[in-house]
Amino acid sequence: MNSDERIHRLRETIAFRAALLRGMTENKLRSELRDGSLVRVAAGAYAGAEAWTSLSREDRHLAVAIAADHHARRRPPLFCRVTAAALWGLPLYGVGYGRVDVLARGRRTGDSSATVRRHLGAHAPEEIVERGGLLCTTLQRTLLDVARFASTEQALPILDAGLRFASAENGAGGEAWAGELGEQLGRLRGQRGVGQARQLLGIADPRSDSVAESLSRLQLHRLGYEVESQVEVPSPSGGAYRVDFELVGLGVFGEVDGRYKYTDEGLLAGREAREVVLAEKAREDWIRGVTGKRVVRWGFQEARTPEALAARLRAFGVPIPGLRRSAHVAESARFR
Repeated sequence: MNSDERIHRLRETIAFRAALLRGMTENKLRSELRDGSLVRVAAGAYAGAEAWTSLSREDRHLAVAIAADHHARRRPPLFCRVTAAALWGLPLYGVGYGRVDVLARGRRTGDSSATVRRHLGAHAPEEIVERGGLLCTTLQRTLLDVARFASTEQALPILDAGLRFASAENGAGGEAWAGELGEQLGRLRGQRGVGQARQLLGIADPRSDSVAESLSRLQLHRLGYEVESQVEVPSPSGGAYRVDFELVGLGVFGEVDGRYKYTDEGLLAGREAREVVLAEKAREDWIRGVTGKRVVRWGFQEARTPEALAARLRAFGVPIPGLRRSAHVAESARFR
């Protein structure tokens, strides 16, 4: 689904106060809010409870952005940072949906509110685009801002997905795009967040296909491992199996599993979850037999913090090199 279709669908989900009151009384509106059949999205914006419950975190965040755009008094807001990332279809992790990021277009930020967080920052006209009728920063500017100002856990999944999106849309490799972002950071030397952004670009990888995988790579680097991603192992059919991670020099592969693998209809491709589990077991047996290396699996919960992942690895007898809080790795490690 492209951004125009996505935003159009979300607009149909939201009802604004003035429109609602043309078909119901104020008392009826309050009653539906109390009994939970109606949900308050933002000031003066509502959605049916069933429709709201079915929305992803990203779509709920975008619904608040639509409400902010609807209530803008003068010119439309320019969405930035994680809100712009959501408009580009990138994943949000650890981001509350109730407040959106807006870039002030002037010398003063103006007032923030319960649903809008305003930021002061210079921007060029060519850094503004429209996505689904909403204004936001370009993909490149969005990735730079997220890398500089979001937390590392929030930023890395967005960077991975953003580089993958850029590779698919523009035909440029993820490494080329990361290089361009690095050059832009060079022109911002000394400004807030540039050091963090450089560190994150050092480990960003467009081959990552899930938030759990992005977080796992971050924690593995924090734990001091030398990591290779998406390692190919020859399969019995003549193709190749891809393993999420190899902990270099330890004879250990790492795989991060999410429930989606066993519940997502697209990934199941008509198979029962039991069939997927058996296929995974056969794949893992082959990988161990061919390479002589162990396979350690963990889930999303272990990927959330370095301590949780360390505990999992330690339980399987994998040595921990040493916890480091920096996300830094050498530039040469990118996309290994």
